[in-house]
Amino acid sequence: MKKFLFFTAVFLPFVANPVQAQTAKSTKVVAGKTALSLEQKARAGNPKAQTDLGTAYYNGQGMAQDYKQAISWYQKAANQGYPLAQYYLGNACLQGIGVTQSDEQAVSWYQKAANQGLAEAQYSLAIAYYTGRGVTQNYGQASFWFQRSANQGFVPAQFYLGVMYRNGAGIPEDDDRALFWFHKAADKGYADAQYNLGLIYHEGKVVKKDEKQATFWYQQAANQGLVEAEFNLGIAYLKGLGVQKDKDKATFWLEKAADKGDSHAQDVLEMMNK
Repeated sequence: MKKFLFFTAVFLPFVANPVQAQTAKSTKVVAGKTALSLEQKARAGNPKAQTDLGTAYYNGQGMAQDYKQAISWYQKAANQGYPLAQYYLGNACLQGIGVTQSDEQAVSWYQKAANQGLAEAQYSLAIAYYTGRGVTQNYGQASFWFQRSANQGFVPAQFYLGVMYRNGAGIPEDDDRALFWFHKAADKGYADAQYNLGLIYHEGKVVKKDEKQATFWYQQAANQGLVEAEFNLGIAYLKGLGVQKDKDKATFWLEKAADKGDSHAQDVLEMMNK
């Protein structure tokens, strides 16, 4: 079966459209009197209102989408030390949306927000230190900030902290701690953590080998469309690992993976059809 993905294969994009993801849940529908009231509060200097107004402009919610206006309001709130606005500005600088793209400026804003305890910013700062994007690569700092974010329950940070412990990157290698954090993230539905747990139970080095547990976690990740889990689940059904052999189910999951371009799944399906 496939090996641990670790950072090289599963590491998500530095920040995958985080402004849109975060603003969507931080701002109510803005329209009519609500928009007018929000703008009045923003112009009066309220940093939360400024951030929410920036979000409304960013998403085109209740007004025409305008990235320049969004950044202008985020900047006003960020200059007052409002951490969420600082984080959003970091995302904008990273992606070059409404501002000149700058990894260094992104890290600067993430650092400000992270220092105030914003979990999302701590995670993004950890990614910066791990990849060396916008700052000198430093695994120790990466693990430090992953830990801070993970302690607040930020699920991606919990997974990547598990990876850091598994690899001994920036912190001493500790399989038990890796397992702990993988379980934390997996229990909250994080597909990469579920897949890695499946591998741990399949390998039987950190815990007692348990193919039923392995297949259980592959199933959870495969249900979310993780191609590596789809492949391993297909192999489990093909070989009867933790489940009863079932060629139809094996074919189903292998085809899922193959349709996403997984060459291993394509090869196995070809051999099955000979």
